[in-house]
Amino acid sequence: MKVKKFLKEWIPSILFVVIFVILFNFFVGSAKIVGDSMDPTLANGERVLVSKKSTIKRFDIVIAKEPGDVSTTIVKRVIGLPGDKVSMKNDTLRVNNKVIEEDYLNKYKKLFENNELDTVEQNSFSQLIENQPNFTSTFETVVPDNEYLLLGDNRIISKDSRAFGCVSENFIEGKCILVFWPFSNFQMLSLNLPLKFKL
Repeated sequence: MKVKKFLKEWIPSILFVVIFVILFNFFVGSAKIVGDSMDPTLANGERVLVSKKSTIKRFDIVIAKEPGDVSTTIVKRVIGLPGDKVSMKNDTLRVNNKVIEEDYLNKYKKLFENNELDTVEQNSFSQLIENQPNFTSTFETVVPDNEYLLLGDNRIISKDSRAFGCVSENFIEGKCILVFWPFSNFQMLSLNLPLKFKL
């Protein structure tokens, strides 16, 4: 009787937990930020919650496999959608001939313009900063069907679509939803407007 009572009381709870874990792993995952290419939005060592089944939109931050080296996982921001004509000149982004503001770059662009970016970056980046005429290098491209143009927010050092080309939708593993670790850095990632909470 005690066994039957135990099973009756606990099996539904156990099944719920098992189903929840399966669904969580199917729809949601997590990733650790490695490197500085998404500074200052995402910092090295932070952990993010990733939605595996979300529709990808412009300015979303995504986890993807690097073209040419699928063993490497990258974290970048979506700038160009399939079919977009994307150009960058004099730090002005144009998508389909329309100027697009990148407010999330304001902090580092201001530091770059004032020759102060090397005060927040590692010394190894100083020469790169000095030799760079613009915060974002000049380029122009048309994004192929079923691919996305991805750039890091730290444009000076980021290895992104400017280096390895646009990224197939099959290589994109998910969209970053929020930073959950360290807890003091918690923030929701919503388009180009991160909602930060100081704890």
